[in-house]
Amino acid sequence: MNPFSEAKGDTMDAFLFRFEMLVKAHNWPEDKKFLALSNLLTGESLKVLQTLSVEQQTYSCLKQALLKKFLCTAADYNVKFRTAVPTNTEDADAFISRLETVFDK
Repeated sequence: MNPFSEAKGDTMDAFLFRFEMLVKAHNWPEDKKFLALSNLLTGESLKVLQTLSVEQQTYSCLKQALLKKFLCTAADYNVKFRTAVPTNTEDADAFISRLETVFDK
């Protein structure tokens, strides 16, 4: 799996979704998930890792900190849902699909 890269258009929620699919496929234990994810972080996401205390160095804490940093919390999705407008390249079905995805998150 490639490292997280905002410059290449990665979004944190999609990146973590792919990462968790990989974890499930390999049946990794909880302690291995933290180390594996930390090795895939660069730039701003790596700075998030560096802010965690020793007690917070778990996969769950790292995931929550990353989601918060990259505005992927329930409150952030609430705002995204309420302010969503169709793009020039979206038809009605695509816009509705995007709204459903944001609503579910």
